[in-house]
Amino acid sequence: MKFSSMKNYLLISTCLLIFSCAQRENSDNLRFISESRELLYELPDSALTLLDGVDVARLNKAQRMEYFLLRLDARSLTGIDVSQDVDIFVLHDWFQRRKDIEKSATAGLHAAEALYMNDQKAEATDLFLKSFDLALKTPNNRLKARIKGRLGDGYYEFGVLDQALLSYKEALEFAQDARSKIEIMNKIGNTYQLEYQFTDALMFYDGAEKLSRNVGDTEMLITTLQNKGVALKMTGNSAQAAELFFDALTAENMKDSAILFLNIAEIYFETQNFDTAFQYGTKALSVLEKDAAIHRLPSAYRLMALIEIERKNSGNAVYYLTMHDFYLHKIIEREKTTALFEAQQKYDFEKAQAAFTIKQRNHIIIILCTLLAIIVLTIWLRLSAIRKERTIAQLMLKLDDLRQAEEQLRQSENHLKEAENHIITLITDAVCAEEKNTSENEKEINDLRNRYDQQAKTFMSQYFNLLTQIARECKNSEAKEINRLKRLLFGSSDYDFWAASEKLIPKGLLTKIKKCCPELDATEVKICCLTFLNADATAISIALNLKEVTIYNNTSRIRKKLGIEKQKNIKWFLEEKLQKISHSNNK
Repeated sequence: MKFSSMKNYLLISTCLLIFSCAQRENSDNLRFISESRELLYELPDSALTLLDGVDVARLNKAQRMEYFLLRLDARSLTGIDVSQDVDIFVLHDWFQRRKDIEKSATAGLHAAEALYMNDQKAEATDLFLKSFDLALKTPNNRLKARIKGRLGDGYYEFGVLDQALLSYKEALEFAQDARSKIEIMNKIGNTYQLEYQFTDALMFYDGAEKLSRNVGDTEMLITTLQNKGVALKMTGNSAQAAELFFDALTAENMKDSAILFLNIAEIYFETQNFDTAFQYGTKALSVLEKDAAIHRLPSAYRLMALIEIERKNSGNAVYYLTMHDFYLHKIIEREKTTALFEAQQKYDFEKAQAAFTIKQRNHIIIILCTLLAIIVLTIWLRLSAIRKERTIAQLMLKLDDLRQAEEQLRQSENHLKEAENHIITLITDAVCAEEKNTSENEKEINDLRNRYDQQAKTFMSQYFNLLTQIARECKNSEAKEINRLKRLLFGSSDYDFWAASEKLIPKGLLTKIKKCCPELDATEVKICCLTFLNADATAISIALNLKEVTIYNNTSRIRKKLGIEKQKNIKWFLEEKLQKISHSNNK
């Protein structure tokens, strides 16, 4: 006994331990998701690392969808291209159906970017605007800034610079962190620069430079100095531009010094200081070749060729021009390969999108068909209920008529008994008076009896027809409807149809059939009696509480036992047989 209780205790403890471990693991997953949500904008790399540690299999569907959206957002913020991810549209559809405004706006941003990258620019712009309208209903200003900034990028690429400036300026109002503000101010400056509004461009570059120096963001400072230097160079302030480029070169963590070297070389080339230009151009080439920046090498070799032409070094100039043509041809070949790859990606994306659309349409069709089926079923049930109510109402009216007829029949029976008593009294008096002629009195008695029998037969026929209708109605109804129908018509749900039918059978018929057909059992005798009342198989089956198939089988056995031919009616056969027995008894 002690061993059994100890065994049960260990089993329960093990189950509780497993359950607590599972709960603890799931709570860890939720904690990782919560922490990654907080780190998303400040440290997207750390947020992505946390999300990689989540066990997706232990999350429910809603948590999985939020996890996938956070991961998609983190990958996008770290610079990973997520435009070919087919789950974007699934996430957008999910959060739209859930009416989660903020997550629907975030998923809409990524879906719009995917459409834009697949050359569906009009649809992308429309989705950007819808996502921004949703984001306005949330307190997430960073999301608003991201959507407006991405919309501005689209207008910038379209060449719609006025709309791009408006979008960038709205994004700047919503931007929360310094880095986002610096990026947006650089974009505004670049847009003004394309419109040759250098004063406005330099104003935003100055703001971005000042903010970069305040927060110590070296990377954004270098970008700002480059953009500002290009603007100054275009306005003819080559000396200030060169100072900015040199300032950028001296900054720490310089990642792309080749552009600065090229810009400085161009400035010295324009000021006809060809030797210094050659020196910085050589530095730019060495950095570009080391970084394998093929897309920038043609412009660098072209600049070096021009410098060598001015320096009268035709041999070097020819070499640089040859290298320019070589890398230009290489870029063209790479672009062809890239174009083919992008075309394949676009085809795969459109194929996945089409499959998603077809799946969504099939879901809508299934929902509509289900709704239509529900509507049709509801209408059918309502019509059935109305039909049952009407049938019950009609049966109630017939029942009232039959009750009146039954009352009249009872009154006729009472009158008949009174008349019979009166006539018997007359006959008795006549016999006592020794009057032999009583034929007229007997004729009057027979007429009264025949009239009563006729009324009784009419009533029996009508009453049995009513019972047949009730039986059929009950057969087509459920158990609750049958009991309800019985209570309405007869005042009780325990109504016995056979007992009601037995009252209509002519007196002595049951006994006569038993005597003339001793080979029949009790059920077969009842079937013969009900056949006399013109009852069909349905009415007989309900009256005897048997299945209709059983009635057909019993009818076949009756024919075999009595030797009745198929073309002959059972009722007629029994009438003939009973008449023969009656004639033989009279003789």
